[in-house]
Amino acid sequence: MKRLIAITALLATVGCATAKPEPQTTQEIFDAGIKAAWKTPRTSEKIFQRGLALARQQGNQEKVALFLVNLGGIAASFGDYPKALDLYTQSLAIQRTLPHHEEVEARILRTFGLTYEDLGDYSKAIQFLSDSISITRHINESWDESTFLGELGRVYGKLGDPAKALELHQKGLEVAVRLKDKERQGIAWDHIGEARADLGQLDKALEAFNSALALSKENGNFPSSNMIELHMSDVYLAQGNLEAAGIILKRVRFNVSLGYQYLLSHELGQAEDMFSNAVRGGKALRRAGLLLSGYLGLAMTLEQRGDAESARSVYAQAIAETERERELLPLSARGAFLSGKVFGAVLRLEAYQGRARVSEDPATGFFWAENTKARVFVESLSERFRKSATELPPNLARTEAEVTARVLSVTKERDQAFERNQMTRYDELAPEFTAARQQQAKLVETLRHDYPKYAALVYPQPVKAEAVALKATEILIEFEVTSSKTLLFILRTGQPVVRLDIPVQRTELEELVGRFRHPFENPVDDDGRFQGAFDAESGTALYKALLQPAIDKGYVTKGSEIIIVPDEALGLLPFEALNAGPEKHYLGDDYDISYAQSATAFTLARNFAATKTDTKGVFILADPVFDRTDARLGKNPGPKMLVRAREKEIQQAQVAQIAQAAQAVARRMGADEDAGFARLVDTGALASETVKLFGKDATALVGLHASKEELHKADLSRYRFLIFATHGILDNDVPYIREPSLVLTQVNRRGSTIDGFLKMSEVMDLKLDAEVVALTACKTGLGRAVGGEGVVGLGRAFQYAGARNVLVSLWSVAEKSTTLLAQAVLERLKAGDTPRQALKKARLRLRAQGYDHPFFWAPFVLMGS
Repeated sequence: MKRLIAITALLATVGCATAKPEPQTTQEIFDAGIKAAWKTPRTSEKIFQRGLALARQQGNQEKVALFLVNLGGIAASFGDYPKALDLYTQSLAIQRTLPHHEEVEARILRTFGLTYEDLGDYSKAIQFLSDSISITRHINESWDESTFLGELGRVYGKLGDPAKALELHQKGLEVAVRLKDKERQGIAWDHIGEARADLGQLDKALEAFNSALALSKENGNFPSSNMIELHMSDVYLAQGNLEAAGIILKRVRFNVSLGYQYLLSHELGQAEDMFSNAVRGGKALRRAGLLLSGYLGLAMTLEQRGDAESARSVYAQAIAETERERELLPLSARGAFLSGKVFGAVLRLEAYQGRARVSEDPATGFFWAENTKARVFVESLSERFRKSATELPPNLARTEAEVTARVLSVTKERDQAFERNQMTRYDELAPEFTAARQQQAKLVETLRHDYPKYAALVYPQPVKAEAVALKATEILIEFEVTSSKTLLFILRTGQPVVRLDIPVQRTELEELVGRFRHPFENPVDDDGRFQGAFDAESGTALYKALLQPAIDKGYVTKGSEIIIVPDEALGLLPFEALNAGPEKHYLGDDYDISYAQSATAFTLARNFAATKTDTKGVFILADPVFDRTDARLGKNPGPKMLVRAREKEIQQAQVAQIAQAAQAVARRMGADEDAGFARLVDTGALASETVKLFGKDATALVGLHASKEELHKADLSRYRFLIFATHGILDNDVPYIREPSLVLTQVNRRGSTIDGFLKMSEVMDLKLDAEVVALTACKTGLGRAVGGEGVVGLGRAFQYAGARNVLVSLWSVAEKSTTLLAQAVLERLKAGDTPRQALKKARLRLRAQGYDHPFFWAPFVLMGS
């Protein structure tokens, strides 16, 4: 009822008479209904119905609209969403015929958004809430804007985008502060706390909640201190502070949070009761979030109890609910959905991870692990490759079109019946809907059997172990990192799937990987000296935990070609640099290693990527012009272009000049906003050597020609190899650049500033057919880590664009050693080596040239097929 009261409270001020209403007027009835809604919503419903009848009798359309929308709010509070949507629709239609209708129209659109949020249709929720905000801004109604921004932010939080949620909540707080509205400030601080918690910023989350509590006390317990403290209890549970959480939950009871407290305390009987109550409540009220959180908690409780069979069943129900919600989203909104949190701060991913843990056999566990990796990437690749799908026989193509049309038609009609509260028709359509979906499922099953490539493109799904496109010499190693342990799956052609359980939890793994990477991310001390540190101990620990058991058992043999599908923190780890024996003996010395976003993406790319026979030669972009001070622009170049470069690269790292190079790093690390990108002179030499190596089959864009304009003029689809030898940035390294990008030439011949950032979204629009794309910039293998998707960055973008393999870096790199490595890779590729072999031999050559420290040779890894 809290939400309903918030709705009615907003609408109650509209159209109210200033004088005391006469008894039994529509205004008096309206006020009585609002008052009754606090304690007796059924009574309120009857009052609103009586007022609606009177308003209609009097022809008072304004009051008719208000009674309808509040009756819809009452219906929504009881979980009768079809009725609520129908009443909102009627109210909105009337409201739009009235003068000065925008304010109430915005509020009605907001009720649509809140209802679709409850139903788990977050795409529609965003649509309606965004429309309400647009109208509110148009009429300059700032009081509502703060509230609507907070509600939109909450939906983005449920979609798994806490950064966007935080941005919206902070905007809502700014509006509330400007209006000196302390009630809305309190609500905004509470929302900010939730977003901070979702981002893992637990201490900052508690600070925000304390700010909300202080305002709640000042405002007469609005927003509700109980609600704020309940959110605080979730943070305490995430911190493992069961005592602090328990103090709150003894006073503020909520089934889901109580369930997790009992679960963490190993009081499994009480936990099962709480989660079962949440499931019943979610079903009764049709609350998608409550139902899913109940399923997840119940399944985790059953798993902890050792009842794997029951846990599998409940995890399956949680997965079905998650997939239902995900299907309602457009592809563009699915990216972080699985990493979104539900009540109790548990990720949706837990349903799939739990199902993998309690799987009946290794092959089934592998399938569910695949469900947690690169789902949107696979769906995007499917869309891209569809045109190359095998054509179906005409009769089967007609059948497919007819079945698809029938499913779409009955689905649309059923949705319309639901939204119009035509529940008799909705129920009548149920058998037809089920039959159409079953017919489609049967057809897809036939297509998967008879036309597997076509089905994989048009009806993409996570691949099963037997369908992974491996060669006889290859081994696929896939990790699944979970809260309780890490799962390792090993696949070889013609052999059963092997599963090993690694007793390392997510938090332990993150700490180990962080320790291993720290010396590479911080190569210099406070005085700018190269430290030469290497945490061999953490490298050995990671090797022993992650791979040694598989090697000792003979599942992975020396000389094998390995494809690693990492997970979570492991996506930041160059496995080649793990200590696998005596001093300076690494895993990469024994194996050719590459990486894949998922086994499904690997298989899809290998089976369907373009394979033209006329691609040859190399394209290289190198040594761009970054600012007006560049000597290549001639005399009087003008003031330096101001950009911010937060690179930590070592420039011109000669073997005998490591100390000087390290000092350059220190200067770069302290660069202010007046610092420009340093010129990459050695990459120009790389371009010259590449042209010599490939002759007429080489194209080089260097200096002023290394621009976005020149790049777009080139037919990149005809090259077998592409090299981008320039700086790279992550999102927000440079103001207004909100995605990973390559830095191209920034000025033209006249010294005028031009757009010189090749952004990730622009990379995805390129048309490539390359065997290898090498990105020699810093941190090109990094990006935004998304649960259920992996690292979303430039490497993935180039794969989407058509590159079968992409060479990327996992930390800031040294220019000289990187140039030598890239040159060696190109030489080996031209000699006929595979990309894996070429990279391995190039590393060995670089080490022999004096760059034996892993900082120089280990950052580059090969992603692809």
